Amino acid sequence: MTWYIDRGPDSDFIISSRIRLARNVRGYRFPNRMSPEEARQFVKTAEDAFMQANRGMSRRYTVVDLKELAPEERLSLAEKRLISEDLLKHSDSCGVVISRDEALSVMLGEEDHIRIQAMAPGFDLDKAYQEASRAAAVFEERLPVAYDEQYGFLTACPTNTGTGLRASVMIHLPALTELGQIRALIENLQKLGFTVRGNYGENSQATGYLYQISNQITLGLSETDLIRDLQQTVRQVMGLEGQARQRLYGANQARTEDRIYRALGTLSYARLISSEEALKLLSDLRLGVETGVLKQLKPEDVNRLTISIGPGTIQKAAGEPLDTTSRDRQRARLIRETLENAAAGNQQQPD
Repeated sequence: MTWYIDRGPDSDFIISSRIRLARNVRGYRFPNRMSPEEARQFVKTAEDAFMQANRGMSRRYTVVDLKELAPEERLSLAEKRLISEDLLKHSDSCGVVISRDEALSVMLGEEDHIRIQAMAPGFDLDKAYQEASRAAAVFEERLPVAYDEQYGFLTACPTNTGTGLRASVMIHLPALTELGQIRALIENLQKLGFTVRGNYGENSQATGYLYQISNQITLGLSETDLIRDLQQTVRQVMGLEGQARQRLYGANQARTEDRIYRALGTLSYARLISSEEALKLLSDLRLGVETGVLKQLKPEDVNRLTISIGPGTIQKAAGEPLDTTSRDRQRARLIRETLENAAAGNQQQPD
């Protein structure tokens, strides 16, 4: 079972919550200064420390040797946000430990020695923080983690120094975007100390009206304060999006429903579809679920598709590299089957 098939709080706006903790170990240079041999030695040391601490739970975690994976398998991990773009590019000297449900991943040898990230469905930063903190404690108990009484946890980038914490949510903002209010919102959030990015993080586009909102400040505040501030801000953004949906779609109900059902029709019957087109149509499908127009689907059904249709994940499922047309064919088939099965399964469940 993977984390994204569960329903989380406020799933009519929030797709997922993520907590990332950065830690470094004394006695080792930062990863960008390490030799390949030093990097491999550190990765082995960190993997052993984590797995030995979780010896009784070895079936819950898997040590993934990135250099042994096929390119499409590594790409799939990045599409699922289990590894970063940096780890994807430097897989020879990095490592990753992934939980069975893919809710927790520990990246080793990225920008920092250790980057722990925990995911939770919906708006549940507290749950994600609990899981990330538990993993961080393992390393803090077994390795000499770099910590300064004045500055806190020391990191490769000064903007992460302090708590080493980045909290973020993935939020669906179709109405604010279409009303042309998203740029002003982003500027206001930046003034308040938050960052807004596309759905794959830095330098990515907000495909399907999906945005990441995260904290910029890590120094001078506690982890609890940082999370609370983000929670309060995101609730305000949810309120603005809710009002925007009423203005944009409430006055054009027929057009809105037509748009939603056109998306459902295309996704249900298309034989070829690109990932970009699919994400845009899934945004309309998500809106239909969020507004109650499509009662046969649930938010987690759309989440499952959003995470499963990237080029790498499609090829991994096929078990071989595919050309563009073959990927588009496989993607269309996956979407058709998932929608059909989800609708049938949801109809059988009692209210």
